[in-house]
Amino acid sequence: MDENPDSPAMLGVRGIPALFLFKDGQVVSNKIGAAPKAALANWIQSAI
Repeated sequence: MDENPDSPAMLGVRGIPALFLFKDGQVVSNKIGAAPKAALANWIQSAI
């Protein structure tokens, strides 16, 4: 984030952790907040 200080504002980050999945340079899905490993794996699988 230090290298791109404008990125959080551009992506609309309101909380930490903030996870974003990109495809071809575009955000295809995002998730805010902590989650168990299984939930994150399911989120990633559903987005790809």
